[in-house]
Amino acid sequence: MKFFFSPQGLELSKENFISLYSDIYFYKNRNLALEQKMEKLLYCDSLSGDDIFEILCWKTGSANADTQSRTIKTQYITIQTTPIEVLLAGKKPQVHEPEVAKALFEKISEFDGIGSVYAITLLHFASCGEWPIYDRFAHLALLAIDQERDFLSIITDSELGKAFHANAKCTFDDYRQYVNLLRTYFGDTYKEDRNIDRALWAYGHLFNVSKENKNRM
Repeated sequence: MKFFFSPQGLELSKENFISLYSDIYFYKNRNLALEQKMEKLLYCDSLSGDDIFEILCWKTGSANADTQSRTIKTQYITIQTTPIEVLLAGKKPQVHEPEVAKALFEKISEFDGIGSVYAITLLHFASCGEWPIYDRFAHLALLAIDQERDFLSIITDSELGKAFHANAKCTFDDYRQYVNLLRTYFGDTYKEDRNIDRALWAYGHLFNVSKENKNRM
């Protein structure tokens, strides 16, 4: 049996888990207009350069973005988005097959400042959700579910594997291991239902190494 817990430590069904934690996601991310825009960009047929710029701003969470110079400054690096826009702007490519997706992932990963997580994000939008987005909190949540972790567990970053650490370059095979774990518990529903990703993001915060989580143990 795999465990899904409420914030009070009560076991939940999968359906109730998705419903509860996707609502919690929206409590913590209350810019509904931005969420709606990202969902629209995910499922539309084409992307503009400005769309790609906005997607990267959303994923990086950076407040230091300059549309004129097409730069996004994160804590560690400045991303120049123009070459990325040139590659991805226009009608979305057909990237359903793994080998095609792998080639696009590797090409995106070549750009300065684009680590594996950002490359996966762009692949996610380019594929209309065929390839799932990656987030470390969602990964923590899936590990907690897969390993039947007790509600009071904490999962360290090292348990995620070095491939998904900051500034690391994971391979497409590393990413596919994450995809397979997601599919094990949620099938292919993530392709149409973003609430799964939202719920996992919120749930993963319960198992993250933080002062608050240490204090509740």
